[in-house]
Amino acid sequence: MSSLNKKTINFVKIAISMGQNYYPEIMHEMYIIRCPLIFRAAYKMFKPFINEKTRNKIHIRGGSFEEMFEKIDKANVPKIIGGTCECDCPGGCNMSDEGPWKYFPGDEFAER
Repeated sequence: MSSLNKKTINFVKIAISMGQNYYPEIMHEMYIIRCPLIFRAAYKMFKPFINEKTRNKIHIRGGSFEEMFEKIDKANVPKIIGGTCECDCPGGCNMSDEGPWKYFPGDEFAER
């Protein structure tokens, strides 16, 4: 942890602040799974700087993350991490470009 200097810590504080102050409702919940111990330790260090409402949406998990499937359908999670999705594209789910941008190719958002 000593490799995190003051400049890095200040940058992370600013990034967290911007996310929670300007984009508070974009994220419903975030699951960070199979994360190494060093990441969990670093998160504990930055956790106090995150707004409580945002902090409650973030779930850091090591090898056990089955509770994630109570909120996310297994069909939307790649098979390699416990889901059932096997995208029919080069590289599988990890390289998929699936998303709402595929379903609104025109000017449905009146951007013109």
